Amino acid sequence: MRAFFKAHLGWSVFGLLVLAFVLYELVTSFVAYTWDGYVATDVVELAPEVDGRIARIAVGRDQAVKAGDLLFSLDPRPYQIAVAKAQATLALARAEEKAAGQKVAVAQAAVAAAEARRSDAALRQRRLSQLAVSGFISEQESDDTVRDLDTANAALASARAGEAATRSEVTVAAAATGVAEASLQSAQYDLSRTEVHAPADGYVAPFVAKPGIM
Repeated sequence: MRAFFKAHLGWSVFGLLVLAFVLYELVTSFVAYTWDGYVATDVVELAPEVDGRIARIAVGRDQAVKAGDLLFSLDPRPYQIAVAKAQATLALARAEEKAAGQKVAVAQAAVAAAEARRSDAALRQRRLSQLAVSGFISEQESDDTVRDLDTANAALASARAGEAATRSEVTVAAAATGVAEASLQSAQYDLSRTEVHAPADGYVAPFVAKPGIM
């Protein structure tokens, strides 16, 4: 009987300890204190996603708020400057990409002209080589057409290389534009995070934040 009593008492003490722990966790996790006392509620701790000084606090202690209401905001000026810089960088990148595209058009025209000159040189070389065999023109004149064709071939190769280079410039410029666009989106997102809004309906618990502090 004594052993049963001791075992029963031990389990009772253990149960009380567990209950006390659970109550402690509930109180510390779900109690918000106000000037008038405290109320049991879900407490949501809020902090800005970006760094900065508090510029404005839009609510007071114990104030009722709706989801989406502005709670406080940070000084937006550093982030506004970052957005402006990102916009300028993007504008420059787009201009350089456009200029690279225009270079491709010029290079394509140069290739077309070189191809036409090469075709003319090849046709003239074939014609005069036949005349040289028949003895109607000198060997020197025939050799000149061969050199002209070689020159035209070299010019065409150079024009094609130039076109390939300009296309590479377009690829690089397009990549730079993509990076600039991503940087602008990041800067705009950071700027939007300078305002902290209520995630749900509720009341503002006591806080120590004030304008000017980090």
